[in-house]
Amino acid sequence: MFTDANAADVIVDEMEVRKNDFDRTECTTNSNSEVIDLSYESEEYAENVDLEICNMDIDCGYLYEAQQCEEVDASSEHPVQNILSVEKKIRENGINKMEESTTGMCKKQLAPEEIWRGITVVMDERHELCQRMPSVLQGTLSEKQRNLRQACDPPFFALKPMVADNVIGFLQRSDDKTRSQLDEEVLLTFTPLKFIQLVNNTVNESPIDFEEIGSNSLIDFVDMIKERFLPLQVRITVVVLHLQSYFQELRRYEDCNLKQRLQNRTEILSVKKYPILGSCRTLISRNQVTLAGIRLQMERRVNVHELNDIAELAALVSTFSRAISEREQRRRLASVHNFPFLPEGELASRGVKLDDRNGKGCGELWRRLLQQCFGRCFPEGAEAIARKYPTPQHLLRAYDKLNSDEERMKLLANLVVRTKYDFDRRLGDAYSKKVFLALTCLDPKFVVA
Repeated sequence: MFTDANAADVIVDEMEVRKNDFDRTECTTNSNSEVIDLSYESEEYAENVDLEICNMDIDCGYLYEAQQCEEVDASSEHPVQNILSVEKKIRENGINKMEESTTGMCKKQLAPEEIWRGITVVMDERHELCQRMPSVLQGTLSEKQRNLRQACDPPFFALKPMVADNVIGFLQRSDDKTRSQLDEEVLLTFTPLKFIQLVNNTVNESPIDFEEIGSNSLIDFVDMIKERFLPLQVRITVVVLHLQSYFQELRRYEDCNLKQRLQNRTEILSVKKYPILGSCRTLISRNQVTLAGIRLQMERRVNVHELNDIAELAALVSTFSRAISEREQRRRLASVHNFPFLPEGELASRGVKLDDRNGKGCGELWRRLLQQCFGRCFPEGAEAIARKYPTPQHLLRAYDKLNSDEERMKLLANLVVRTKYDFDRRLGDAYSKKVFLALTCLDPKFVVA
């Protein structure tokens, strides 16, 4: 009886324990299901974060991970909602970052024609040629250049306030196509009157205080223009219009003055008879102009161009716009692989691919190896050797059959080479010796020259 009672108590206790265990198990299961759901959301969020950060720069990923920690600490009561909101922010910022990266790639891949579409020639409204320049400048463009410009592109010519009335600049459109910035290339145009007066104060020790320019020299005037452009560092090119007309009048004046002196008279320098000379109020020779130009180039690295009319000025401006677009492309290529003369990705595509299964590419590799001995001036020599000796082993065996190095150096001298002009010639002793040394020399300092 005692044993049975104890057994009943044990059975009851086991039932209570199982019941309590079941309740605890059920409670644990419910809580586990919530945790699993939350962890599933967190894992999905973590995967999305990893994917987004993979598409972003390291700085961007670091920045938004820090924001995530701040958000979770700030509002720990609703973790799932907080995680989703942070995920949304990361996705939005990640997309923006990827768009910026894509813009950067497009920036590097733009052709000069695409860059030229965003260039605008700007001239000051006070310039004396501002009314005539648009039509003349449009006439310098080819039909292909006119077709490149689209309605969404900025105009090729515009009037804008500049630092001086004789300045011509170039606006370059930014990559996001929302704004433009002034390029570093600047043209500084002069009439003969102003230029001759500046030259006079440059070459003479005692400058004259002119009404138009004061006592400034040509170098002082260029420095003043550069200071007005600061902080932008500009490269100035001086353009002088109708300077030839000044020297024609000077020659005519000197001839008339010589005739007048024969009669004990003096030629009067009147504005009516000599409009350019009379306005300048000084006489400057061609040698003095050349001397001032040399000094300006040596001291300030500024070139001087003499043009006869507005058509030549428009052609020069158009040439500068194309040169700016080509320069911009070279800069972007240099930022990719430091070789501005190669297109993007050219370095990876110029190598010879070798196939070990069928030997494809070995012949091309052998020809390119031989071309290093000939350079670009005589590539036909490498082709002739490759036809005679298809592999390096064939040529080395031919060398082994000879008794002395002198014979080996002259082995290829009489090889017939068909040139690009379709006539035959000998390879020659010099090239034969160069190939022999390139393949057999053991000196590590030997250079194929």
